[in-house]
Amino acid sequence: LTPDMLRYAALDAEVPLRAWGELAAELEAAGLTAVAEIEFAALPCVAWAAVRGVGLDRTAWQALAADADAERARLR
Repeated sequence: LTPDMLRYAALDAEVPLRAWGELAAELEAAGLTAVAEIEFAALPCVAWAAVRGVGLDRTAWQALAADADAERARLR
């Protein structure tokens, strides 16, 4: 990797760490700490899926989407 690429990668890792103090306080204030912990625990799986891909049953997904649309319309 070039020095510029390494610098960019280092900033990619550093910026979230610097922001964490403020973000953690906001999560706590909003009562979302447990939600964030669940999302953080899922990150390795999400990263794996992003790299490897995930199979998808398009017909089933479209049926679920249609059901969700119908439910949303019903609740309006």
